[in-house]
Amino acid sequence: MGMGREALRIALRVIRQYPLRTAFIVVTNMTAVLALIVLVVIMQSLQAKVRELFSSQGADILYLTRRPPVLRVTDIRKYESYPPISTAEVEFLRRQLRWAEAVVPATYDPVDVTFQGRSVRAAVQGRSADYLVVENLPLYLGRHFTPDEDAHRRRVVVLGWGVYRELFQGRDPLRQWVWIGRQAYRVVGVVRERGTLLGSDLDTVVWVPLQAWRGVRPDVDYVILRPKSGRENDLMEEVRFWLRLKRQLRPTQEDNFGLLTTEGFLDILRNATRALSRALIGVVGLGVLVGGIVLMNILLMAVAERTQEIGIRKAVGAHPSAIAAQFLWEAIILASLGGLAGVGVGLGISYLVSRALSLPWAFPFWVAGLGLALTGISGVLFGYYPARRAARLDPVQALHYEHG
Repeated sequence: MGMGREALRIALRVIRQYPLRTAFIVVTNMTAVLALIVLVVIMQSLQAKVRELFSSQGADILYLTRRPPVLRVTDIRKYESYPPISTAEVEFLRRQLRWAEAVVPATYDPVDVTFQGRSVRAAVQGRSADYLVVENLPLYLGRHFTPDEDAHRRRVVVLGWGVYRELFQGRDPLRQWVWIGRQAYRVVGVVRERGTLLGSDLDTVVWVPLQAWRGVRPDVDYVILRPKSGRENDLMEEVRFWLRLKRQLRPTQEDNFGLLTTEGFLDILRNATRALSRALIGVVGLGVLVGGIVLMNILLMAVAERTQEIGIRKAVGAHPSAIAAQFLWEAIILASLGGLAGVGVGLGISYLVSRALSLPWAFPFWVAGLGLALTGISGVLFGYYPARRAARLDPVQALHYEHG
């Protein structure tokens, strides 16, 4: 035990004597841990944000889209030929679906919204009046538009928080008229602030009645469906059956539309995260390997530089295991310092990135433990050979050794 403490003390003294060498080893080992922590925290924060957004709408929501999610580059050209979802198809589904509580057609168009000389580029979301059944949009001011306003094509609009802030700057927007493209719409409400996702502003949005907007858009981009309680799978099969029938697809033909559940979207995200995790393992493994090789080579240089010192210690009775322990402690301490630095810097960078992307930040301590464990093990593995070489030096030859 005393021998181990003495080896540790000598190792710490030597590390302090070579600050540049220590810094170089610390930086190389820090990089791998830093990459591990930042990527894991950002991926977990992204998943938490997506779950938060979807949980406000419900886990059982279905989305009928023109195209399925693009999982391979080769799918892009195939999906380009898929037809848009027509309003006739939406009405057909409304008549046929038994297990749907709500069928909400939706459009998305980036358009300039203008008020008294101020303008902002916003996402215009055309919706049928029952959109609140499938979307959670708490109000800051006013109200949402009504079924009567949708049926009679009234040009009314509900503003997102970002549009309200940019155009009205704190003034009362209700009953004011704004221009959406070339059409004037009367403001009836403002939705509370929702934040951003991956830099995409969820508040630079306006909602308008689909019937009023339909003169601009004869088709829809997607349809949001809420199933009756416990009927999610039944509704999915119904939608697939009736839309295939409407489009006269043969049994051998694949669907020419996309149908995705909230949970399905989260599965896609989880699969993407797994793929990133596999890539991350490779990056971290390479970082640890490079850091370990650098550590081993610098320690071998240190053994060569301190050969006479090792010879003197052996000549006065130092046991080979004490020599080996000293160099092994140096390796472990240097690698662990890199791990600690990686944890600290990774914690700070992941926090700043999460804040910049408006993601919920949570630090998983298991990642810090994994990073420290990897660097500690790296210190043992890559420090073993220099330590063994130092321990096996012949004291007589070491005393007569001249470096360089």
